[in-house]
Amino acid sequence: MAMVAICSIVSCTKKEKEVEGTDPLPASVSKQVDVLQQPLQVPNTNVVLPKGTKVFIDQAESEIRVELPAGYAFFTGSKASPGNASLKTLPVIIIGSYTCKCGGQDGRCNVFHLSVGGFGCLHNSCTGTCSGHFVTIDDVEIDGVLDLENSKVSTALRTMGQPASLSAGGKQTFFDNPLVQKEILAKHQALFNGSPVPDLSKQSSRSSLQKDYVYIKTYLYGVRFYMLAPRLALVNHPEIEQISIEANTCTCSNKGECRIEKKSLLGIITVHWCEGDCDACVMAV
Repeated sequence: MAMVAICSIVSCTKKEKEVEGTDPLPASVSKQVDVLQQPLQVPNTNVVLPKGTKVFIDQAESEIRVELPAGYAFFTGSKASPGNASLKTLPVIIIGSYTCKCGGQDGRCNVFHLSVGGFGCLHNSCTGTCSGHFVTIDDVEIDGVLDLENSKVSTALRTMGQPASLSAGGKQTFFDNPLVQKEILAKHQALFNGSPVPDLSKQSSRSSLQKDYVYIKTYLYGVRFYMLAPRLALVNHPEIEQISIEANTCTCSNKGECRIEKKSLLGIITVHWCEGDCDACVMAV
């Protein structure tokens, strides 16, 4: 298990030395075939590999392994991992494994990789359907990719940073995480500075309060979400994207569908985010 770099977000964000110092991949998968020049979505998943990800393939073409560049990590929060049963930290891993399984009674499938088209499955002797599976090398389902350098709530992605890519279940688990909740609460307290938080549970309340409050678009570990803020706290920050508190849906800029999701954190603040199958899903009135 020496290839796996598991650490807390706190230790990873300091220097990434623990991540970069992992043992080399074994000879069976040591053939590096690519370094991604642009983001690539893993087939049939929400996982988007960032630019700079290294791609390896074994000689039998039965497995592809990917190694994320410094500053990124796979999120496996939907399942407990060693030393993280209580989810007091975010479990992160930098190496993923893509294999293809045969749905028939006999035969096997191969993996393939193309510099332009990404990777996927090929029939070898499989008599059924070949399906791809993307997991850690410990066979734990990968929920997505996080940006470790975005460890504080911000109103913009870092320069050259890539947005996080999380499954629907992964986002729920992400916002359940105590470390994530702590950072969001700290931002909330800085915005309100002791002022009372309005009750937006009724649409009538939203209409009367919209002159004083807005939603702002924020990021944490590359995950985009929206949180409530008083307009007074934003007077000197015109660069922060603001959305009316009457917003109650999410819309796509292209084909597909998306919906708004929300979660109450510690009974103090409610965060909203957009969930869907389109590329540009944003909160709207």
